[in-house]
Amino acid sequence: MAATSTLPAKLIQISGTDVFQPDGTALEEVLQEIETHARAVVLDVSTAKGRKEIASLANRVARSKTYLDQLGKDLVADLKKKAGAVDAQRRTVRERLDALKGEVRRPLTELEEAEAARQQAELRAIRDWQDQHQLAQEIDPEHTELAEIRAEIERIERIELDPALGDRLAEAQSIRDATLYRLGQCEKRRLQVEEERARIKAEEEAERQRERELYAKTMAEEAAAKARRDAEEQARLKIEEERQRAAQQQAAAVAKARAEAEAAAKDEAQSAPADTPAPLVDREQKRATNRAAAAALAQLSGLSNTDAEAIIRWIALDQVPGVRMDYSRAID
Repeated sequence: MAATSTLPAKLIQISGTDVFQPDGTALEEVLQEIETHARAVVLDVSTAKGRKEIASLANRVARSKTYLDQLGKDLVADLKKKAGAVDAQRRTVRERLDALKGEVRRPLTELEEAEAARQQAELRAIRDWQDQHQLAQEIDPEHTELAEIRAEIERIERIELDPALGDRLAEAQSIRDATLYRLGQCEKRRLQVEEERARIKAEEEAERQRERELYAKTMAEEAAAKARRDAEEQARLKIEEERQRAAQQQAAAVAKARAEAEAAAKDEAQSAPADTPAPLVDREQKRATNRAAAAALAQLSGLSNTDAEAIIRWIALDQVPGVRMDYSRAID
């Protein structure tokens, strides 16, 4: 039992570097020796002494654990200190050799950077031309003014191709030509649109002019027709007025002639000798002639029979200058 009262001699004499080896064999030997010592003790919990020895053995195992762990901890601390120094030297190595690498490679790096920048510039230039071409594709000649299209053509023509484009110069030239072609087509179509609109506008204006002329002609014709109607109405009114005046004058003359004829008959009857009557045949012939003349005058002139008889009576009494009755022919 005396052999189990203390830590194994090997455990007390070793260091951390002896125990903690990369392959783990030294630690395995120590652990096996501790396990062998511990398991060699006969454990008896039936007596107070036995229980005390069990507690003492567990305590020694715990101290062995603590001892080994501390050896490892001390080793790690030492290793960390050494590792820190190594890390510092590693940083020095990296920094100085990286600087040397950069110094040695600088000409090649600058060349590569210049080439990359050139390629990026080429790519941007090509993309810019592609954007210009896309914008030209989106132009609608139906709704874009001609001045805007021509301004865009002039702007594209002013952009010079950079010779630094190298192998992509031909590609940029091709896109530029396609862009100008598209803009040229837009310009041509816009001219057609404006010509068509001008033609339609001219036709509409001509149609409006024809409508104005037709309206003016219609108004003139209506005015002329109205003037004619007014003139005809004025003439009709004048004729009617003259006819009425003539009718009034004629009626007055007929009345006068009738009165004078009646007066003359009375005078003739009074002046004729009582024993010398007028020849009966001559009177009858005159009456017949007068009646026939009055009937013809009424039929031809539209006068009433009374007015026609008055006029004939007037003529028979020589009251109408230049007109005389002819009684020489018998009236059938």
